[in-house]
Amino acid sequence: MAGTLTILAASPQQEAREAVRPVLEAVGTRTVWLDEVGQPSSLKLGYNAWS
Repeated sequence: MAGTLTILAASPQQEAREAVRPVLEAVGTRTVWLDEVGQPSSLKLGYNAWS
């Protein structure tokens, strides 16, 4: 899909997610939330290796 950005973000705290949600929605078309710091990097590496 050309012109789309999926953001991989991590925070177990709902308050933190809500605080940054407007910024992430303005920048990307979709946000995938994970609970542990470091998980988004691992997911991106796996995705890049697969595609």
